[in-house]
Amino acid sequence: MKTSQSHVLVSRRVVPRGRSRWRRRMHLCQVRREPVYDPAYRGVWASEDEYIREQIAELLPDSLRWLLACCDPVWLRAGYTAGTLRVWSRRAGYGRVYVFEAPEL
Repeated sequence: MKTSQSHVLVSRRVVPRGRSRWRRRMHLCQVRREPVYDPAYRGVWASEDEYIREQIAELLPDSLRWLLACCDPVWLRAGYTAGTLRVWSRRAGYGRVYVFEAPEL
């Protein structure tokens, strides 16, 4: 199918270029709200593993925090949750995640 220079074919529908660019810009400008209403919400982190490391680091003395860099994230997660906690996340954008933590049911 042929289109003119000022239009782009998008999903079997012809949309003006200016309008699709505007929609893209508006999508990038949307403010994402944090899910603070959820009691299991713990904050925005780089990853679930980073959240777990921070939680364990609060319990360690300053002289032993270097050990966390040497630990395997799978084992840290297993030790932190220990069958009593559940940690999960949702994508927050820009390489970050919303982290949630709740007791295992």
